[in-house]
Amino acid sequence: MHAATAALMAVLVLEETGQGQIVDVSAQEAVAHSLENAVQYLDLEETIRHRVGSGPVEAGTGLFTCSDGWIYLVGGLGGLPLAWDSITTWLVDSGIHEAAQLCRPHWRERSWRRSSEAVQTFRGLFERFAAGRTKQELYEDGQNRGISIAPVSTPDDLLTSPQLVERDFFLTVPVNGRTLTFPGSPYRFDGMKVAPGAPPAQPGADTCAVLDALPAARTPPACKE
Repeated sequence: MHAATAALMAVLVLEETGQGQIVDVSAQEAVAHSLENAVQYLDLEETIRHRVGSGPVEAGTGLFTCSDGWIYLVGGLGGLPLAWDSITTWLVDSGIHEAAQLCRPHWRERSWRRSSEAVQTFRGLFERFAAGRTKQELYEDGQNRGISIAPVSTPDDLLTSPQLVERDFFLTVPVNGRTLTFPGSPYRFDGMKVAPGAPPAQPGADTCAVLDALPAARTPPACKE
């Protein structure tokens, strides 16, 4: 990914200046960048970052169930609340009156937000609210309120996504007598079609070509004909 991005930057420089570039990408630097702030966690907090799975490390952030699947909500990051007032207002306005407790001062304290009690309390309130709503409804309403929320899409969700369909993101390719759907390119160039190459060959399609390169005595009669 880092090499592809660097190559695209070089193409832009080439188009603007006519000067080619040598793209030299360090694998170690790419890995270090991809680890984000894992090094700082070790240096400043003496903790090693691990994957947290579906379990949030603080209240308001993580995977939550809704009527037709899951959504991912970011209500806090690094112990700091994000759009917390908007989330609270959203829940209270939707009939979850107990959510008014989220306005109390201790909900803005990092130690409390990261306690198991706070995590479970928020989950109970939010999932009761989300139980009667679809992930698309939650996504659109939350985004309109300035809340970081996104649906957890299934393959069927992606194939029917209005945005991806409108962008002609998916491509169809014939494979062994069938037409299969593949993801397209994440980028486009003016006047250039970026698409999958030739479809996979039929089983055995190259067998004779390979055997023809062998000494004649070892080539099967079927290929000689």
